[in-house]
Amino acid sequence: MNPSQYSKIENGKVDPQSSSIEKIANALAVNLADMLNSDDVFSDIDSLNKSIVEKVQLIEQLDEKQKKSSFNIIDMAKLKKKRLSKKFGQPLFLFI
Repeated sequence: MNPSQYSKIENGKVDPQSSSIEKIANALAVNLADMLNSDDVFSDIDSLNKSIVEKVQLIEQLDEKQKKSSFNIIDMAKLKKKRLSKKFGQPLFLFI
C-alpha cells in the first residue's frame, strides 16, 4: 500500500476501500473481522498506557512478519513527523 494513502486513511482524510482494509489486516497479520471489531479485541492489551519495557515485551511476542509490519508503521509515523517539522519549521508537539 502506498504510504501516502495509508497516511490519509490513518488521519481520517479518506475512508478506506475494503481492499485497503484487507491489505492493512494482512500486513498486520490479523483477521479482518478482528480488525473491524478492534475495540473488543484490543481492550485487554491497552499498550498505549504501558511502560516502554512492557511495549517492547509485547513486540517481542510477535512473529517476524508482524514485527516488520509494526516497525513499518513506526517508521511511517517518524517520516511524517520529520516532513511536518521541515514543512512548518517547528517541533511537531506544537501541532498536537
